[in-house]
Amino acid sequence: MSDGAAKVSNVVKLLSASAAGICGTLVCYPLDVLRLNMQVSGEMGKKRKSVTTLEFAREIVKRDGFLGLYQGLSASVGRQGLYTGTRLGLYQILTDKYSENNTIGYLEKILIGCVSGAIGAIVGLPPDVILTRMAVDNRLPVNERRNYKHVFDGFRRIYVDEGILTLYRGAVPTICRAVVVNVSQVVSYFEAKHFLLRNGIVSSDNSICQLSASLISSAVATTCTLPVDITKTRIQNMGKEEGGVQYKNMVDVWYKIIRYEGIFALWKGFTPLFVRNAPQFIVTFITYEKFIHFFSKLGG
Repeated sequence: MSDGAAKVSNVVKLLSASAAGICGTLVCYPLDVLRLNMQVSGEMGKKRKSVTTLEFAREIVKRDGFLGLYQGLSASVGRQGLYTGTRLGLYQILTDKYSENNTIGYLEKILIGCVSGAIGAIVGLPPDVILTRMAVDNRLPVNERRNYKHVFDGFRRIYVDEGILTLYRGAVPTICRAVVVNVSQVVSYFEAKHFLLRNGIVSSDNSICQLSASLISSAVATTCTLPVDITKTRIQNMGKEEGGVQYKNMVDVWYKIIRYEGIFALWKGFTPLFVRNAPQFIVTFITYEKFIHFFSKLGG
């Protein structure tokens, strides 16, 4: 658990997690835009020449200018405030609660990670749908673009034009992804930190310890989450086609990706996601730890 977390209130834990998530996304958002654009490229056998992360970045800047790398930032801030605030804050709350009088085991931590991740996904899903659409909007033909002004405009227009259930489109892959993310990211972070301290690799729970644990966590999370992440992205971005929707469910997305693009396309966007995850995890976790430490000194 975070040093000093037991001394602060549950509200502080949730708010600290939200603030940390927002700080992380402000630092690394352009890489998220690259990842989303890479994941929707090549759909249904559509061929393209640009395949590398650098080529995608050049394409976006050429087409939309440098600010094109920040498309959908307001939605990302809203998503992180709700999603990371819930999944990280709730994980801390539950682990603190169940470890008060008992030693909490690894399996219990995984279960708590699954529960807090799933709840975080549900809470943060509406801005996540808007984020996906805003980040890749300029890839669409001009007459098909949504042109959301900001996250609140996205909420309003989706609710009016498509119905409230559209804000929860891709719920199953999003929840599955969040469960995988929370276990592979949050659980691995705290376990890595505990391992480093227990074995004397670092002397104390300081910034070096937190940075090292964040890097380990980013490597684990990137590998585990990409196949589910690309499924979520494709479903949230899809439009209506003659005879129905483009994808029926998660399995259908995986089938079509493997059929048209090859099995390794399930890890498309690995480079920007890993490069994004490492600094974002570092900023998020260290910021979170600092917030918790600060408020614990104030009496939480």
